[in-house]
Amino acid sequence: MPDQPPSLRRPHTVTFDCWSTLIYEVPSPGTPAVRARIIADRVGVTEDDARAAMRVAWDRHQILWHRRVAFTGVDMTRLALETLGKALEPAEERDLIDVLEREVLDHEVRAIAGAREALGVLAQAGVRRALICDTGFSPGSIVRKLLDRVGLLELLEVCIFSDEVRAPKPEPKVFEAALRALDVAPRGAVHVGTCDAATWPARKGPVWVRFACAPTTTTPALPRVGQPA
Repeated sequence: MPDQPPSLRRPHTVTFDCWSTLIYEVPSPGTPAVRARIIADRVGVTEDDARAAMRVAWDRHQILWHRRVAFTGVDMTRLALETLGKALEPAEERDLIDVLEREVLDHEVRAIAGAREALGVLAQAGVRRALICDTGFSPGSIVRKLLDRVGLLELLEVCIFSDEVRAPKPEPKVFEAALRALDVAPRGAVHVGTCDAATWPARKGPVWVRFACAPTTTTPALPRVGQPA
């Protein structure tokens, strides 16, 4: 394991989680049922059956996440259809996947209070910035649109998404991909995330990652440049 830097009061690079760290979705009644309703309408099943099939797919997603295996929205849609005993023509399936992936664009997504300011301060200080995001039904291509909508995408130099690199956090390769894209060394880089479990295994690999507590909608302050993360 690489030696721990003697001080991270001035990191050269900060990577961030996405949801609940930089952006969050405003809760709305009925939102969780929208994708189930879409599937039910498309394949002719009840909403209850569609919800049950989606729970099966999401449970598989979570199990594989703990095994550091990416299970994308495409994979979840196909498993939900399989669970329902429904098969679609390739074009119909692709259209359903596209609708499910884009569904989040109809939601109200906001930047965490202070996120823009924190990224701006880091940029002005010459600190490199990257996003490392695990994806569910919404792929990286869609999450980029959400980040752009709230004015954060332009402040991130690199965005790494689990569906694009075929690995989720805490797999070290996602951290390596971000640092490689920025052409920086692991020593002196920190990761800001929502839970220590997202980062500790990376310490065992070639990437040294320090966990820093991320903000929430009620605790918006991010670590400031010049302060320990």
